[in-house]
Amino acid sequence: MLYLAGRVQSPSSRIRRSFTTLTNGFQSTVTSPLKASDDRSGVTWRVLLFGIPLVVLVSAIVSYAELVVMYIQIGFLQFPPVVVGVLFFLVVGNKVFTRIGARWGLSRQEIMLIYAMLLMSSMVSSRGLMEKLIPALVAVNYFANEGNTWREIFFHHIRPELVPFDPSGIFNQDVARLFYEKVDDPALIPWGVWVRPLAVWGVLAGFVYGAFLCLAALLRRQWVDHE
Repeated sequence: MLYLAGRVQSPSSRIRRSFTTLTNGFQSTVTSPLKASDDRSGVTWRVLLFGIPLVVLVSAIVSYAELVVMYIQIGFLQFPPVVVGVLFFLVVGNKVFTRIGARWGLSRQEIMLIYAMLLMSSMVSSRGLMEKLIPALVAVNYFANEGNTWREIFFHHIRPELVPFDPSGIFNQDVARLFYEKVDDPALIPWGVWVRPLAVWGVLAGFVYGAFLCLAALLRRQWVDHE
């Protein structure tokens, strides 16, 4: 009886052992030595050459879709649709460049680094930052009126370097009104008053996202290698 008890395994242990065997067999089947082009890692000139224009493209698409049109949500979720679409065309285009010349082809590490850049740009351009921060900088001035007395309640608490409008001025200033209402002539937009507040908030956003990356680096080994 003791012998049979030692031989009998619980269903969970059999499933776990079968899954481990299947995983090891799959890895040994699909894992192959890296090509010479796959030896490139880190931030290479190819990453900057392809990544920066794609970051600008993704940021423009997400900003227009979610801040202007406001009917299309393509920049959020764990796998943003716009980033997945750009990644698809990047992989297909990489096949073409590889056939033209091996030196122009991107390695797997370079493609993943570009994908990470696109994820970050999509998050910043969408609900991760821009969709929440930019309207908040002028909303209190635009929606203030004599009835809610927001000017007397809030304006004297606002630091002038953090917002594009003048906290000591009136409500519904031009910079707030032009943000929410349609502008026929882009020359009327006061771009200059946005520079200082966006620069100040950009420093804070840089530290916050840097902390996120550091936290991800701390948890990566346990999460990826051991779990």
